[in-house]
Amino acid sequence: MLLSTPAFFVFFLLLWLLYWLLSTRHAARLALLVAANLFFLAKFGGLYLVLLPIAATVDFLVGLALARPQLDSRSTSGRRVLIGISLAVNVGLLLATKFIPFAVGDRYSWLLTLSLSFYCFQSLTYTIDLYHREDDCEPTLSWAAYLASALFFPTMVAGPILRLHPFLKQVLRPPPSPTMPPDAPCSSSPSA
Repeated sequence: MLLSTPAFFVFFLLLWLLYWLLSTRHAARLALLVAANLFFLAKFGGLYLVLLPIAATVDFLVGLALARPQLDSRSTSGRRVLIGISLAVNVGLLLATKFIPFAVGDRYSWLLTLSLSFYCFQSLTYTIDLYHREDDCEPTLSWAAYLASALFFPTMVAGPILRLHPFLKQVLRPPPSPTMPPDAPCSSSPSA
């Protein structure tokens, strides 16, 4: 499903409507976003339904491990191993989707039709920011929130490459209610 097709606009409109109808149910909103992301990926091929959630789960777990107090500044080798795992998974996935169709020929080019450059680089921003201990970067404890932001379908095909932490914070923040003034601050919601 391309972003310029009428099917995408209908899909996006329905998603937007459902998302706002679920504004008071944080877990349901996250589940809706994850389901929409997976549905969108399925339109490009079933292989993505396996590859991307596994890769995203690896990055989510690496992010949790990088935040463990046992991996303080004295344990740089453990932190390097973790960031190496994230790099290997994401760069390996990127190389596989770019070069496997050339290696195996046109017979199998239908398997990997979606280029994953945007996903891989965006996902790497999460683990690299945690590795470098950026000031505003904390790992999320919500696997659903991580999947909803890392696999966000509009950025998968057209970019831009976002730093995942600011976007993850937006996913975790509840939308303003109809009774809340537009300029009122939104409180952070606990991870679901």
